Amino acid sequence: MVDNQKGHKLFQFDIYDLKGNMDYLLLGGWEADIKLKALAKSLAFNTRRGSFIKDKLLEGPFKITYNDDSGILLVAPNKLNIGKDPFIIGAKFDTSKENTDFTINIETKNILWRNASALLAPNITAKLNMFDLKQPIHVYCTLAGNMGPGGDPAINVKALIKDNVLTTRGGVVEDCNFTGFFTNNYIKGKGINDENSAIKLFSFKGSYAQIPFSIDTAFINNLNKPIATGLFTSQFEIAKLNNVIGEEMLKFGNGTANVKLAYRADIVDFMLAKPFVKGVVDIQNADVSYVPRKVNFKNTAISLNFTDQDLYIKNIRLQSGKSIVSMEGSVSNFLNLYYTNPEKVLLNWKIRSPELHLEEFIGFLGTRKPKAKKRSKKSNFSENLNELFEKSQVNMNVKVDKIYYNKFLATNANADLLLSENGIAIKNVNVKHAGGALSLNGSIAQKGSTNNFKLNATITNVDIKNFFYSFDNFGMKTLTSKNLRGYLFSKTNISGVISDKGNLLPNSLYGSIVFDLKKGR
Repeated sequence: MVDNQKGHKLFQFDIYDLKGNMDYLLLGGWEADIKLKALAKSLAFNTRRGSFIKDKLLEGPFKITYNDDSGILLVAPNKLNIGKDPFIIGAKFDTSKENTDFTINIETKNILWRNASALLAPNITAKLNMFDLKQPIHVYCTLAGNMGPGGDPAINVKALIKDNVLTTRGGVVEDCNFTGFFTNNYIKGKGINDENSAIKLFSFKGSYAQIPFSIDTAFINNLNKPIATGLFTSQFEIAKLNNVIGEEMLKFGNGTANVKLAYRADIVDFMLAKPFVKGVVDIQNADVSYVPRKVNFKNTAISLNFTDQDLYIKNIRLQSGKSIVSMEGSVSNFLNLYYTNPEKVLLNWKIRSPELHLEEFIGFLGTRKPKAKKRSKKSNFSENLNELFEKSQVNMNVKVDKIYYNKFLATNANADLLLSENGIAIKNVNVKHAGGALSLNGSIAQKGSTNNFKLNATITNVDIKNFFYSFDNFGMKTLTSKNLRGYLFSKTNISGVISDKGNLLPNSLYGSIVFDLKKGR
């Protein structure tokens, strides 16, 4: 036992068997061949941190030489069993120093992750056991320090992981390959501690939920308040996103995705928290269903461009039935609001279409089914994204060449729409219809399966027969398109209730109409 209480070091071994030969050298010093079997009761370089290889059985040979002049004691690399795992261990001790300097080199080619973590001090073991690797790994480790007062030795580790399965709190990564490095002395002169510790992962490749990805270099520094950075790339069939997001919100069919994102994230309980990303996500030829609104899109293309602060959405092509829509949008301060105040997210859209069939988008009239779960500290990505879709506001500027809805046809349509959690605000709608023009402002308040609407419309020089026919005679049985002729000029205030299937509820329509019928009867 060596009990250095001033230096907070305790080395204690129970010797079961010790055999060897020692020869003194003519030039000064000695050499020894030793076979040892001992139990490590404590190998604590810092008793405040705890012991390495505590209560592990050590068994193997040592070849040791000592030089009187230099004061150097060398332990030649040799096989030593620690517990049931074999290691190659060599060491150098410089006893000429006031506080002996030491360097210990350790290598094992075939050790399980949990077996390796159990050999370390408790503060390190607790962190490493948040992860696991299914197959054995190849590890090199160097410990360097001195026997004087002070803290931990400098630790440098290199690990080779090949064709493995990595389990983390965030999920399981299969087909996992990377080279990892750890140091607790990243910047020389700033001390040996958690704040000056760093982890680097090179050529990280794996598959998460059947989605292949790679990270060229991942970097984590300051293990007290760890921050992770890296460059994430992936190319995959978009249907595999169903394994990550689930099918309660978005359900993906055909299509491919290409992802290249630089990220920076805090690490909380060894999971990425609030990552900020910069880069591009490109989706091509995708089939997507937005489940809460029962809206389906075919042959969809989307390009997401994340900058330092904002999100730009470009080159969107949506096809739902006969409707084809192209869109471009942006969200200012997107990531910050996404994590803190999703209800403050405002998505600005420019929407263009040669032909729009409104009945294909009736799902947006109803409330979402199912409702998004309230975000909690343990909410996953899917739940957070679902809540964003529900709470965010969408400001749309729409230009459509032709709009169809049942019997209604309008051309040269322009509109500003604001979609919020509570409904739809309709502003500055102008369309050509029935040889004349319609301008419209109003709102739709969404309440369950019914929607209260209010509309203020100005109608100019429309063919009244065509106009009434297009709106199914506004529910009237006597005054209909069959007995009307002429051109209508009107100002209208109408309120009513429409179902989430787009049907006007009976006896719900009321309001006032001031009209001027010219050349009619």
